[in-house]
Amino acid sequence: MVDILNPGIGWAVFGEEITFLEASEFTELTQVYRNGIHQLTGESASADNDVYFVAPSGNIAFEHGLVHNDVVQIWKFNPTTISG
Repeated sequence: MVDILNPGIGWAVFGEEITFLEASEFTELTQVYRNGIHQLTGESASADNDVYFVAPSGNIAFEHGLVHNDVVQIWKFNPTTISG
């Protein structure tokens, strides 16, 4: 599990703070890349995807553990409204 707001020693955080209020917000508005490869987001571990939501505090978890020198990029997009 990774706390994206305070990942700990050896990690660098750049950009604005990213928060998720609920799992659906994480899966619908977020793209996660690990070493440049797009990861499929899931609402929980039972979704059997690459990375999933754990808690609104900024905790996410990867299906396969992170290793030294992994680069994780998280992009959160604003919701859009389509008008007709």
